[in-house]
Amino acid sequence: TGTDPGNLNNKDMRLGLLYKPTDNFQMLTKIEIDNQDTDGLPAQPNINTFAPLAPGLPCPANHGTAPNCTEQYFSGYSGNPRVLDFNATTKYDEHISMYSEEMRYTFSGGTVARVLLADKEIGDTTLASNTNTNINTQAPSVITYPLASSANTATFEEHGYNAEVDLISPTTGRWSWVAGASWTYTANQFGSYAPSTLSTSGYSPTNLGVTTWVDGETIYAKDEGIFAQTTFDITPSLQF
Repeated sequence: TGTDPGNLNNKDMRLGLLYKPTDNFQMLTKIEIDNQDTDGLPAQPNINTFAPLAPGLPCPANHGTAPNCTEQYFSGYSGNPRVLDFNATTKYDEHISMYSEEMRYTFSGGTVARVLLADKEIGDTTLASNTNTNINTQAPSVITYPLASSANTATFEEHGYNAEVDLISPTTGRWSWVAGASWTYTANQFGSYAPSTLSTSGYSPTNLGVTTWVDGETIYAKDEGIFAQTTFDITPSLQF
């Protein structure tokens, strides 16, 4: 089927750039990009048989003939115990991009003003079998037709934005403090679809269409806050 169960292909990159034109001011840019691609579960179906709970009962979901019933993925057994493949193939791809910008300015008295901006983008795609038929998880794109007749695709996207402003006192004296405000906004989007197999002439790549589509609700969240903290050194070993 072109699958490689257990295969994991990770590509990660981090980049940092510091710009400091003066002793008082600096800008730090950070970029991180992560990609994780999997190609199925390294497993075999259970090939052991079992009898129904009571004499005369059929096998659950008609898998097998009583008294030799099998579990639902039995037909996906490769016949070779060293070939790790079975019908419930799942392919999971995750792509994460994170960006941040930190700006700092130090005043003459030592107090620091800081501004932090951040953006996080996550995209997940899961390709799975919704029947007992194997699927090719190494297709160039899970959205490119034709897909296997048993394929089901689920998508998830997250968009996150953060901002924070701080004032930070010097820490050389007995009294120090920090005060600031923060803002966070996230949006999570869900979707799922499966190709058509309900043609009167049977399944055909030329007759393929989307029969089920779940346009999941987009969930929004927003948080805003202000905060402050102060510290006083009563003695070198006692702090309030």
